[in-house]
Parts: sequence; structure tokens; C-alpha cells
Amino acid sequence: MAKKRSEYDYLYISARIHAMENRMLTRERMERMLDARTAEDAAKVLTECGYEDFPALTPAAIEHLLDQARLELFADLRKASPDPGIVDVFCIKYDYHNAKVLLKAAAMGTDPAGLFIDAGRCPVRQLREDFEREDLDHCTPVFRQAVAEARGVLASSADPQAADLILDRAYYEEMLQAARSVNS
Repeated sequence: MAKKRSEYDYLYISARIHAMENRMLTRERMERMLDARTAEDAAKVLTECGYEDFPALTPAAIEHLLDQARLELFADLRKASPDPGIVDVFCIKYDYHNAKVLLKAAAMGTDPAGLFIDAGRCPVRQLREDFEREDLDHCTPVFRQAVAEARGVLASSADPQAADLILDRAYYEEMLQAARSVNS
């Protein structure tokens, strides 16, 4: 079990996050982006958050920029946190999202490329390759078991909601384990 930490161990990272808040993409800013008439207007909202100008002003370019910012934020938080494992509590959901994408795309015979969110504990490319080889040994036992069970349920029942419930249950179980492992 992780070393017991006090709130004082997190003063630096807490102050750092508070300093970053003014530049974060808030719900209000996201709504302004969604309501924007043009991609240029949406990009202006991002420049208010400190993002640089866009080389190509397309929805894909904006999405790529936001993905990169998320990855950089998680990497930065891991470095600055007294216990980098606490960041995993927030990254686990992306692994499970990507597992759902993989399972459903395989069941439908479609390419899932545009649906991934590369912010989990496992890089999307590695997860995708391992999933296709049916070898998730690098993943946690809870994740491996949930993916195998969801794959089986989806194959036998063709019910994506049943597969989602299996993965959601495992996600919450694993998130709770991760939080407990860092005494949160």
C-alpha cells in the first residue's frame, strides 16, 4: 500500500492546478465553442485558454490539439504529484472507453480509428494491437477479465449494452482500487 500522505504533501500540486484553472477549457467555454458559427470563432475560445494559433483550422486539428493538451496535462501532473498513481484514477476511464470502442468496432466490422481517446494508462496503438492479438497481458487483471467477459457477451448476445455494463462495473471497481491504493 502507498505511503500515507497528508494534505501538506499536495500543497504544491494543488496550487499549481489552481493557477492553471484560468486557462482550462471550462464547461462555459466548451458551450461557447459548440455555439460558435465558424471554426475560427471556436478557435478564438481556445486562444483565450492559452492555446497557440492553429496551423490548420479544422475540427480534426482542434480535436488533435485538445488531445495533445490532455496528454501533456496528465504527464505534467504525474511529474508534479507526490504520488503519480493518483493521476491513474482519472485516466482509467479512457482505457475502458477505448475497450468499448474496440469491442463494438470488432462486432460491427468497422474501423474505430476516429473514436479513440489516447489519454489512458495504455497508449491506444498498443491497446489496439494487443486487443487484436487477444493478448492484454500488460493490462490489469480486472481490465483483462472485463474485456474478455464483454467480448464473450457481445459475441453471444449481440447486446452492446450488456457489454457496456460489464466494462462499466470493472471500471468503477478498478477506479476504487486505484483510489484506495493512493489512500484517497
